[in-house]
Amino acid sequence: MKQQKKSLWGKTEKFLAGKGFYIVLLACAAVIGVSAWVMLSAGKNLSDPEPSTTVSQTVQPRQSDAVQTQTVPETVTPKAPEVAVIAPAEQQETELEKLQRQEDESEPQPVQETDAEPEQPPAAFVWPVAGETVKGYTDDELVYNKTMADWRVHPAMDLAADLGTKVLAAATGTVEQIFEDDLYGTTVIIDHGGGLKSVYANLAASPAVSAGDSVAMGAVIGAVGDTALGETVEVSHLHFAMECDGVPVNPEDYLSR
Repeated sequence: MKQQKKSLWGKTEKFLAGKGFYIVLLACAAVIGVSAWVMLSAGKNLSDPEPSTTVSQTVQPRQSDAVQTQTVPETVTPKAPEVAVIAPAEQQETELEKLQRQEDESEPQPVQETDAEPEQPPAAFVWPVAGETVKGYTDDELVYNKTMADWRVHPAMDLAADLGTKVLAAATGTVEQIFEDDLYGTTVIIDHGGGLKSVYANLAASPAVSAGDSVAMGAVIGAVGDTALGETVEVSHLHFAMECDGVPVNPEDYLSR
């Protein structure tokens, strides 16, 4: 055994002493070169990593970003089914009632008259006092006024009557005004409709009617007085006038009916 070991060792020494020495030297050089290349490559990767050679990293999104980008699915509320309300049997309209209602609606409705017929003036008038005419009606002829000492028209009739004589309404109507006239004294105006009015002046200071009263033809409205300052020198009388639509008319044209 010892001889074999010596023989193997001797062969090794001869190999190393010859060409084997150079082979071992080359092998060591190759190992050193490979080690140096590996170290250089590792240093380059550590100092300047390329995106293509670096290990991909998994970036986890922040919780706040995830909340912002998260899409909340729209909640769709299911539509409730329509429920038909059925009226009780006694409230349901029958076909006969429906036809009857349609016929009633189709019938022409009577036209309501909006404009009332104009009120007609009375057909008859009575004399307010039973006395003679001391001064007649004039609208274009001047007559002398003793009290005023001038000539003027006289759109009325002066009917002679003693003081206190009852004065009657010439026709049915409504007392429109009671006032004191500067010339003709206490005055009552009665509206008879149709634009026709009667005027009673030179009455006693307190008439028997008030404004707004309805009076019948022949009703007492007052008494003859002496309140007409413009006719104080005349005999006691009733100053009686009439007008139609605001225009003086001759009372005798109506009293003669």
